[in-house]
Amino acid sequence: MASQVLSKLAATSPDKTISIPTDGLPKTFVQITRPHKSSESASRKTLKRRCTEMSNVRQIMAKGETSVLLRNELDYLDSAERELLLKQAGIISHIGATQALALKAGIGMPWTALAGQEGA
Repeated sequence: MASQVLSKLAATSPDKTISIPTDGLPKTFVQITRPHKSSESASRKTLKRRCTEMSNVRQIMAKGETSVLLRNELDYLDSAERELLLKQAGIISHIGATQALALKAGIGMPWTALAGQEGA
């Protein structure tokens, strides 16, 4: 019965959340739709809705600092899984020595500081 009441209350809320005041911190309930299909076989519309729901949950959990929460989520992945995820997202996770030297030169490091940087 409580789940029906919470579902009806959440449906009337624009962000599908319910906050209940308590003696301590307020309790927040978030309605999250349980998926019937995996993300690999879901439509773009469904994936967009799921991303929006997760973004709302992150916003509540992080109190607005979602980048910190996402960074921590990536830190908890093991390195192989993180590398695969970054590769699938099209993000460069390794910078070669020549690219690193070009980046250091591009940010205006003095040549004396760059002298011992080759190959590092």
